[in-house]
Amino acid sequence: MHGSIQIIRVPTPNALNAISAKHRLGEANWRPLPHPGIVNQVFTTDSFVLRIPHRADFALEDTITERHILPLVQSQVQTPALITFDSDRDILPVPFSIFCRIPADPLHRARRVNHQKIAEAILQVHSLAVQSHPDLDEHPIPELEEYLEITKKFPDPEQHWIATWLRQLSPINELPYAELFIHGDLHEHNLLIDDNQNPWLIDWGDAGHGDPAVDFAVLPTEHFIPILAAYQKIASPDPTLTPRVALHQFLHHLRMAESALDQNLTDPINPLRNLFNLWQSHLDWKEFNPTKP
Repeated sequence: MHGSIQIIRVPTPNALNAISAKHRLGEANWRPLPHPGIVNQVFTTDSFVLRIPHRADFALEDTITERHILPLVQSQVQTPALITFDSDRDILPVPFSIFCRIPADPLHRARRVNHQKIAEAILQVHSLAVQSHPDLDEHPIPELEEYLEITKKFPDPEQHWIATWLRQLSPINELPYAELFIHGDLHEHNLLIDDNQNPWLIDWGDAGHGDPAVDFAVLPTEHFIPILAAYQKIASPDPTLTPRVALHQFLHHLRMAESALDQNLTDPINPLRNLFNLWQSHLDWKEFNPTKP
């Protein structure tokens, strides 16, 4: 999109001060977020959040997607207000965004969680009438052959077990679904919970149209079943939603296992084993499991 990949260096204190001055924030004590993720560098003050793409390729595309989406969703979904999207490149070599800071914790660190409220927030997203646009992300039907190739990276007997699991779930990929507007990356760091247990959705860089099952696939395993159950009680009937969530969740955990394998981590299939154990402990989900290795 912008030529060769450019890795964006950590901005200097002078650059951060210049950002504060340019946008008249009144605060300049920027602190880096310890674990911002793979897409953005994140800095915070008491009142603001500054997000800068790590790389001038897919990360920049996510930033542009978010700029397009936020004006459409802010009036209907709880998400931190966008203060400015700066694309001038007079301070940094990439566009960046500044948001209001919300006093809230990521889902996995929240002291109390109301699954009903989270389900309602997800349904609000899926109910948005957002028109297709080139800046939005695409969420096509998964290419299962690509995932079958991933299984070949693992040694037997794990390879056989994972491939069997994938083949067992593969018919789900043919099930019809109503394409809706989705967040696209609703993992635990993108779902903030405030002191009143209200959910705040952040990071809309993967938003677009696709299977609503995608928005349940990366939720933390300890939360996704009650959130999905609450959602199904208030959303329009969708009899194939549960199996579609199962497929997308399996594919997500397979990617996690692949990443662990590529990093030479101990026991790389642990994400899949944890998913197996979770499904095995719930009667309605056991049917999606293969024979344990």
